[in-house]
Order: sequence, then C-alpha cells, then structure tokens
Amino acid sequence: MKRVFVISRYILFQHGLKQLLQQFPGLTIIGQEKEIKPALDRIKQLEPDTVIFDTSASESFPKDVMQLLMSIPNTLIIGLSLRDNRLYLFRAENGVVDQVDDLVAAIKYETLAKVQDTAFRHNAVMAGSMG
Repeated sequence: MKRVFVISRYILFQHGLKQLLQQFPGLTIIGQEKEIKPALDRIKQLEPDTVIFDTSASESFPKDVMQLLMSIPNTLIIGLSLRDNRLYLFRAENGVVDQVDDLVAAIKYETLAKVQDTAFRHNAVMAGSMG
C-alpha cells in the first residue's frame, strides 16, 4: 500500500485528487494540508511514501521542495502544477563520502546503497592489504 500525503491550498484539488486516487488499488491518501509548515509536522508523524505538492499554489516552490527533501529523505516528492500540468519528481538521498569513488558514483547517480556497498568493499580491501 502506497501512502500519499497532499499539500495544496486548494481544498477542491485535495478532495478531487483523493477521489481520483481512491480508484486505484494500493494507493491511499493519509493526510492533507494547505500550507508547508503544518504539513511538515504531519508528514514527519505519518511517514508517507509519496508527497504530492501543488507547485502552482506555492509562492516559494524551490524553497518548499528543499524543506521537504531535507525533512523526509527517501520519500518521493511529486510537484504537480495545475497551471500547465507539469510533473516534477524529487527524491533526496544522503550518505557519507569517504573517498572520491563515492562522489564519482553519486555523480553517475548510482543509488546510495550501491555507493555505500562500494565504500564498504573498498575499506575491506584496504584493511586486508594493511594486515
């Protein structure tokens, strides 16, 4: 079951989206908010898989998306513009860069799990060669 949270100042959009998504098995709207600040608190509590964010209703869209990404990494953020039907997908991952290979892997956009596994194998090889 994919748990979805909706942020939009337009109540009709929130309710309409809920009605539309209810038709698809495996999707459920677990929360809705009109503004980003109260949404952040609820999102941290509810831990949705996906947040749909109405970008056309946001006067500070880039800042709001960054707040969401920093607050709930590994959650899919979908920016949806009602003005031009544009869809934006955002997801933040974080990790530790122990060596340049980790940075290169991130540039090539390998997942953090693979980056971390590469770092672990590199460290194990280095430890084995020192012993």
